[in-house]
Order: sequence, then structure tokens, then C-alpha cells
Amino acid sequence: MSTQPIQVSIVIPARDCLEQLPRTIDSVLAQQLDAFEVLVVDDGSEDGTWDWLCAYARRARWLHPIRLGGLGAARARNHAIAAARGALIAFLDVGDRWYPGKLAAQLALHRRDPELVMSFTNYRHVGADGEDRGDCFSLWPGLRRLLEGGDSFRRLSHPTALLFAENLVGTSTVVARGDALQNAKGFDGGLHSAEERELWLRLASAGAVGFSPRVYCDDERRAETEISRTEARLAVLARIIRRDRPELGTAYPVALRRARLLIGEAEGHPARVCASRLLARSLTPQRRIPRAARTDGRLLRAPRD
Repeated sequence: MSTQPIQVSIVIPARDCLEQLPRTIDSVLAQQLDAFEVLVVDDGSEDGTWDWLCAYARRARWLHPIRLGGLGAARARNHAIAAARGALIAFLDVGDRWYPGKLAAQLALHRRDPELVMSFTNYRHVGADGEDRGDCFSLWPGLRRLLEGGDSFRRLSHPTALLFAENLVGTSTVVARGDALQNAKGFDGGLHSAEERELWLRLASAGAVGFSPRVYCDDERRAETEISRTEARLAVLARIIRRDRPELGTAYPVALRRARLLIGEAEGHPARVCASRLLARSLTPQRRIPRAARTDGRLLRAPRD
């Protein structure tokens, strides 16, 4: 490993995932980087993760294990951000896999455009058995015009509004400036859900965002959460609507009409009618709530302005 200053710190939260962790770290090593560090936060594992990390770290100076007592992914990432020495911070979740060249391409982007507060890429949904379930960007109609520019990295126009309207950002694709994360005070550890999306929106409100439509990462699809967690996500996203409504309405009005973050959380879920009403109240607080969305499993639609 090079003795030059750390350029990028890679943050990996982990809990009871020893079977998957070696493959995740292998995908980091496949990046063939110089001047990097990997901070793995063992957040209360009971499967031997900590012992494995300590043994690995004795022969890999770039690996820095951190041990916590089950504080949750948001606080685990914040501990790693505080300890990170790199000017840029990349996030990777256990079970996800970076493609070779992913991180080098994003580091080059940030060197070319140092004003970017963060960047992200397209990614592929895969099942636990490796089944290909398609890429993320193809799911969102608002991205079709962006896909026309090819695979190259570039700035995202009206990032706060577009990232609100379209659920694009996979955590394992994000590279962010360390100072921007510190200024934003990291992930909101008080949230029980949607803390990643909430942070990306705060970063997007603070500066420019870069992206690439190229698939650079596999994102393993995990089991769906219970209704209570879904409702918690909806409540967080409704708060985001109230906070960012002026910017959303001015820069990208369709964001208010679609509110796809809320719709995507509610679609196909038993709580979807409740979600539709919550969305209606958030978007049209002075109006009578329109009739609830269809209940036959088809797409929920936000009320039009």
C-alpha cells in the first residue's frame, strides 16, 4: 500500500454477516487502488465477525475494524465517518459487490469536479442466489432522458428534486466528500428508516451531485420489512416533502406530483392506502384529501397540482 495520504475511506457496517463479509472485501480489493482504507464497523455481531476482522487487520494495514454494541447502521456509519482519514468516503454494504473500476471512475470524477458533494451510479438488483432482477435506473421513467447521454459521469440537474422524485441512489454506489458529510452531521441516527435517503437529499441541497447510468454494483435484495417499518419510512419521507417543498416545486414540479419515494414504499404493500392518504396530506395540506389510491395492487398515484 502507498504511503501517500489516504484518498478514499471505505465504510462498511456489519452485523452477523461473516459468511458474506469476505466477498464484500474482495470486491474492494478488486478496485486495485492506492492510498485507501477500509473501516468495517462490527455493530454487535455474535457470529465471530470481530475475531475475523482483527485477524485480517493484522496482515492488512488498510483495514481498520471498529466495534460497537448494536447501535444501528446509521450510527455505525457515523462512527466510521468520524474516524475516516480520506477526503472522500465511499459506502459499501455487506452482501453488495462493486464491479472492477467502479471506485477509480468515481475518484477521477471528483478530481475533475471537486465541487461535487457526492456521486452515485446505476446498480443491478440481484437475489440472494445471484438472480439478475434488472438495473435500478430502468425502473424510473424520469431517468430516460438522462440515459441518453451514455455511460459517462456528469452532473445531475436539479439533484434535490430529481432524487426526491425518483428513488435512484443505492447506498453502495455513493462516494461523498468527507467535509460535506461532516457539515451535514452524517446520518440521522434518530430515524428508524430512510436515513440514507434523507442524508442524500440533504447533501444534494448543499451542492452539486454527479452520476453515471453505467451499472457499477450488484445490490443484493433482502427480505421485505414489516408494515411498521414501512409506515416509519413513509413518515420520514413525508417530513422531507414538507421540508423541501419550495425547492421541489420550483425546480422540478413533477416531483410533487409523483412523489415516487412515497409511492414506491407503499406500492404492493398492505399499508398502501394509508400511505396514499399520508402523501395527499403532505402535498396538499389545504385541500380535501382526494379519494384513496386503487386497492387492486396497481400503481398508486399522487394527486395532481
